[in-house]
Amino acid sequence: MDQEEKTQLVQMRLRPKTIERIDKLSKNSGIVNRTQLVSTAIEVTEALSEYIRAGGKIYIEKKDGTKERLNINGI
Repeated sequence: MDQEEKTQLVQMRLRPKTIERIDKLSKNSGIVNRTQLVSTAIEVTEALSEYIRAGGKIYIEKKDGTKERLNINGI
């Protein structure tokens, strides 16, 4: 078993609202496995964090064409 295949069981206490958000994101993304969803969210956050810390800026374009800068707490 290589390093990437090793797993560790982690238990978390989450508020009901957080579980609702996870379930909504799961439904919208098609990722039905909560573990995979959380892992993917961490990977995305890590990539965004590295980009922003390197001086990059991320913008979201709305349907009406306006752009808004994406701010992520803690980054």
